[in-house]
Amino acid sequence: MPGDGGIEYQGPRLAPSPESREKSPALDVVVVIPCHNEWPGILRTLGSIARQEKGKEQVLNGAVVVINNKPTDAQEVQGANMTTYATLQLIRKGYPVDVGDEDLNEDIKDIQEKNLHLEIIDAFSNPHAHPESNVGRARKIGTEQGLSMLKQDPSKEGADRFDPKGPGIISTDGDTTLSEEVAWAVNRVLAENYADAVALGTGHEYDGLDQESKEASNRYSLYWKVQSAHQQAFLLDVWFKKFDGLSYARPRPSFIEKELVTMGGGYAAYSAHFYVKSGGYDETRGTAEDTELSHAIAAAGGVIKDIRKRFPNAYAYTQPRVSFRTEKGYGHTIGKWSPKAGELGDVQVPAPMGFLRADAFLKDVDFLSDNEEGKKEFEKLCEQYEIAGPAAEALITLYRKWDGMPNNREHFELVERVNDYFKEDCGQVPMKKFIYDLEESTHRASLAMTEKFSTILEQVGAPDAFYWDEFWSYGEQIFDGIEVLGEGMTNDLRETFRAYRASEFVEHMPQALDTLKVAAYAFGQKRPVMKKSGERMVFVQDGYEPIETVADLEKEIAKLTEEQKTLIGQLLRQQSAVTITLALTTVSHRFPDLLNGKQRQFIDLLFKQTLAKKKELWKSMAEAGGWPSSV
Repeated sequence: MPGDGGIEYQGPRLAPSPESREKSPALDVVVVIPCHNEWPGILRTLGSIARQEKGKEQVLNGAVVVINNKPTDAQEVQGANMTTYATLQLIRKGYPVDVGDEDLNEDIKDIQEKNLHLEIIDAFSNPHAHPESNVGRARKIGTEQGLSMLKQDPSKEGADRFDPKGPGIISTDGDTTLSEEVAWAVNRVLAENYADAVALGTGHEYDGLDQESKEASNRYSLYWKVQSAHQQAFLLDVWFKKFDGLSYARPRPSFIEKELVTMGGGYAAYSAHFYVKSGGYDETRGTAEDTELSHAIAAAGGVIKDIRKRFPNAYAYTQPRVSFRTEKGYGHTIGKWSPKAGELGDVQVPAPMGFLRADAFLKDVDFLSDNEEGKKEFEKLCEQYEIAGPAAEALITLYRKWDGMPNNREHFELVERVNDYFKEDCGQVPMKKFIYDLEESTHRASLAMTEKFSTILEQVGAPDAFYWDEFWSYGEQIFDGIEVLGEGMTNDLRETFRAYRASEFVEHMPQALDTLKVAAYAFGQKRPVMKKSGERMVFVQDGYEPIETVADLEKEIAKLTEEQKTLIGQLLRQQSAVTITLALTTVSHRFPDLLNGKQRQFIDLLFKQTLAKKKELWKSMAEAGGWPSSV
C-alpha cells in the first residue's frame, strides 16, 4: 500500500531497545499509549507509570508508546512526533536529558531511576506511517506488542496462553496521568476474579493545558452542574409537595444506567486473555474503538465493572483539550464550549425536559420483569411516553434482543437510543434559556418547600429563608456591587453567575433543612449532636430520638425559647448569604478571566466576612444552649 510520495507502507517498526533490555520481561501489567502530537505531555504520562506502586504482590509493569500519524499530516505534527521518538530513545538508553522544565525533568528522572520497561513503536515516519492511521489502529498495534511483554504460557496458543486472572493491559492516552495505585489495582481485580475488564475513575489534569481548553472545560463543567441541578430541583419540587418526611429525594440514575460501564480508551483495563478472546481492537475505527472493544469483551463472556467500587483511588487524569483530530469524541465535545465558538449563553444544549423524560423512562424500565410479559410491558411503556413509529420499533427490537446482561451491545445501545430519542424529541435550547429554566424550576421547588415549612419558618422569624425570590434579590444586590468595580459586565460573567447561583440554591434548600433539624436536635437535647470525623462534621446518633416528620419538627421548634428561635432564623438567613458568596467565589476562581483584580478581591473579602458572621452565630447558639461550639 503506497503512502505519501509513492513510498510503500512497510508496517510499524519496533524501535531498537537498549542492549540490556529483555524482549519478553513477563510483566503483570502493561500500559498502552497511542501518541499523536503529544510532545512534551507524554513525559508526564510515562512518569506517572514509572511511579506506580508495586504493592505487596510486587506488580511488574511497563509501557508501550505508539508514535503515529498519517504520511500527509502537518509537518508540525510529524516534527513533534520525531522529537518524542528521539527523546524517548535517549531516555531509554540512560542518557541525561534536560527539556527545560523542572517538573518534566523529574518525570524523566523517575522513568530512568525506576527502570520503567518501555517499548516504542514507530508508526509515524515513512515508510512506517499508515495512510489511514487512526487511534483504533494505534491502540491495536500497541496492544499486540504489549501482549508479547506479559506473563504467558508459551506452550499454549491464542487467548489460552494468558491466565484469565491476569496479566492485564491498561489503555490510556498521551495527555493522561495515572494515579499511583492503578497498575496494582488492575492486577488485583483480575487476580480476585472481580472483573475481566474495568473502567478507571476519571478526573482532569490542567498542568500544561492551553487557556482555550481550560475555559472550554470550565464551561462544559458548568453545563453538567446545571443539568444535575435541573434533576435535583425537579425531584425536590415533587418531594416537598407529596411527602411529609424530612428525608428528601436526591437524583440517582436508573439501575439500567448505573449498571452500564463505559470503557473509554484513556481509562480502561482488561485481561490479556479476554482481549485476545474478543478479537481485540477494530483497526479501521477512528472513533468509538474503545466502546466496540467493550462490546466484544462482553460478547466473549467477559465481566465489565467500574474499578472504583473496589479501588476508589484508581484514577486516570486526562487533559480536557479542545481537539478535532479524531472524527468525534471528547475533544469535539470540549471544542463546542470553546470561547472562540461564541458566548456561553448562545451554546445550544438539549432542553431540560429531554433528559428528565429519558431518566423517568429508564427508571420505569427498571421495574419491568425479565420475561415475555416484561417485553410486552415495554411496548406499553413506549405508548405511555408517546414513542411511536420507527423510533418505537427500534427500541422494542433492542429490548427484545437484550438478554438482561450488563454491558453488552444491546444494553449500551438501548440506553444510548433512549437518551438520544428524548433529546431529539424535546429539541435544543440556548444555554441562557437552560439557565433560566433552572431558575424557574428552583422557584417552584422553593415555593413547595416554603409552604410545607411555613409554620416553622414563621416561628423562627425567617419566613423567606427557603424562598428563591429573596435569594435571587440578595444575589442581584451583590452582583450590582461587583459591576460597579468593572468596566461593564460581560454576558459570559452574568450567565455564569446566574448558573452557579441557581445550582447552589438547589443544594442550599435541603442543607437549610438540615440546619433546621440540627438546631432543633441540639436545643431540645441540650447537648451537642454533631462531632468531627476527619475533616467533616457528622451526626452523633446514639441516644437521640429522630425527628422524622414536619409535624414533629414543628412541635420541637415550639418548645424552644424565643432567643433560640431567633438565633435559628438568623442562622438560616446567614446560610443563604454564605451560599451566594460561595457561588461568586467559585466563579471568581474557576473563571478568573471574566473578572478584574478589584472584583476578585471584593468577592474574596465578602466571602470571608460572610463566613465570619456565620461563625459568630454558631458561638451565640452555643451560649444559648445546645448548639455544638465545635461545628
